[in-house]
Amino acid sequence: MIAVDKGARHPSRPTQPKARNQGGPAPALRSIAEFSHKGKSLPQILEAHRKWLRGEGGERADLRKANLIGADLGGVYLIGANLSGAIMIDARLSGSNLIGANLQKAKLIGADLSGSDLVAANLNGSILREANLSKANLSEASLLGVVLRDAILREANLNFALLEGALLDGAILIGGNLEGAKLFRSEMSKVNLVGARLAEADMREANLAGANLSGSDLKNAAIVEANMAGASLIGADLGKADMRQANLKGAILRDAVLNGSVLVNADLSGADLSGASLEGANLLGWVIKGVRCTHILKDKEIIRFSPGEFESRYAGKEKISEIVLAFPLSVAAVFVGQFLSQAINEEAGFEVMALKGVEAISNEQTKFTFSVFAEDYYEKEIKPRQAQLSASLDKYLADHRGSKDEIYLGDFLPGKNSGVVRMRQDRLVTYLPSRTNSRIFQEKMAEQYKRMEKIGNRIREAVTAVLK
Repeated sequence: MIAVDKGARHPSRPTQPKARNQGGPAPALRSIAEFSHKGKSLPQILEAHRKWLRGEGGERADLRKANLIGADLGGVYLIGANLSGAIMIDARLSGSNLIGANLQKAKLIGADLSGSDLVAANLNGSILREANLSKANLSEASLLGVVLRDAILREANLNFALLEGALLDGAILIGGNLEGAKLFRSEMSKVNLVGARLAEADMREANLAGANLSGSDLKNAAIVEANMAGASLIGADLGKADMRQANLKGAILRDAVLNGSVLVNADLSGADLSGASLEGANLLGWVIKGVRCTHILKDKEIIRFSPGEFESRYAGKEKISEIVLAFPLSVAAVFVGQFLSQAINEEAGFEVMALKGVEAISNEQTKFTFSVFAEDYYEKEIKPRQAQLSASLDKYLADHRGSKDEIYLGDFLPGKNSGVVRMRQDRLVTYLPSRTNSRIFQEKMAEQYKRMEKIGNRIREAVTAVLK
């Protein structure tokens, strides 16, 4: 049996991909007739497995830790087979059916799995370095901690696959389907994902430094705190992608679509945003020091910038909006503010604003403060209609101020806060005095929210009518 270290290359293997991946001659394969495992020949094991699949007796193939180095297993049916720990270095499994097979910790370095069917297969901890998985179907497969360094996965199907903690650095995934894939904390530096589909993929905290994602589809992807320094995202669609606190230093985002994306506290120092579209993007706190941008697309028009102009105009200064309503400060008032921002965001189709805080102006009036993320939309659609919106809401709220047992925050907040409630990550920060029972307070808040449903619907109707 050959032991292969995950961190080291096979002794006989060069540091670069093998010759056949570069068009050279492939290593010689061995017929299945030359192999046996646990006293049975491989052809006998495969025949018994075939009968087992058909319900004709036989038995499930048990090839745990089998030595299948260089075996020619092209086109075989190993559905549900147990190949955990098997050594299949340089083996040929192209066109094979491995649906639901157990390949956990298998060693498949340099193996040819092109066109194979691995739907729902278990490849956790397996080593597929320099393997060929072009056009393989790995939909919903589990590849936790798998090693796919320098592997070829052209047009492979990995939608909804589990790849958390996987090592994919240097892999080729051109045209691959990774929609909904879980790539949390995966290593993907210098990976080639040109034209790949990554919509709704989970790439949080993944390392994509120097990766090529040009022309890829990343709509609604979670890229929070990911490292994309120096990555190429030319023409990529990042619409509504969540890139909070992502490292995009030196990234090339020319002609990228960033409409509705979240770039809160993301670092784009030295990045190239020329030709990008940023409509409705949340740019709060983003860092764009030294960014290059000759022009952007806005409302289907080209807006050009002189050197340094884009940076000075779009540096992440927080935009604030305030609105005063004839409604006393209370838990209900907090919900009114949340309902209002949610209604505006729903009407726009992306995040325009979020409640930042509420403050009592008098016994009968509350000032609502909002953080504005989509400044262009706010200036064009909200600000000109704000007075009309306030009047519409005041008229309704005058007759709907809550029941007598409504919670007034003045009863819970220390005097030093002067009736101010601040919001943090969409949750109420209340600074409750020590004598207050916080559990009871939270229960009462939940009860109040249920009573507010009708008011929430009316606020949505008012926003729709005003912004129509």
